[in-house]
Amino acid sequence: MSKAGHFRGFTLIELLIVMLIIGILSTTAILSYSPPPFKETREKLNVLLDQINTAQEKALLESLPLGLLFFQQKYIFLTIENRTWRKYMVFPEVEIDLQDASLVVDNISINLPDADLITEIFPQIVFSPGAEMTPFELILNLHDENSGSSTIFELKTDILGRGKLLQYQAQ
Repeated sequence: MSKAGHFRGFTLIELLIVMLIIGILSTTAILSYSPPPFKETREKLNVLLDQINTAQEKALLESLPLGLLFFQQKYIFLTIENRTWRKYMVFPEVEIDLQDASLVVDNISINLPDADLITEIFPQIVFSPGAEMTPFELILNLHDENSGSSTIFELKTDILGRGKLLQYQAQ
């Protein structure tokens, strides 16, 4: 307290300096935060699992053969019309970087085609109206430049369409 019994408050300069320091600290904290690596890829693979389950149900309930075709840049669902495979518009195309992926069907590794170079489309995975599908394994090995480590995503399905997504860290 001062001699007159009044509290001495902060000056405008002192308040501005404190606000500046808080601003610098919060900016540093925000810029140093980075989301978990490959979070978007994991979310897209989870969407794929959900779509596989839905495609399995649609094939069974509507007696409709469906297909799934993986490209290096995306994947699409297909249906058969007049003996020709066509895009199945119920499911949107999902863009995902699969250039470093390997697709294994019946213990055979399949090279993923470039979407721009394909003239005819045939599915790698088929959903039959009898509630069965082609079991497959999709393996993505992604390298994180910042940490120097690799993350491996492994999406596996069985003949009944039950799928699981596994994630491994490799140094």
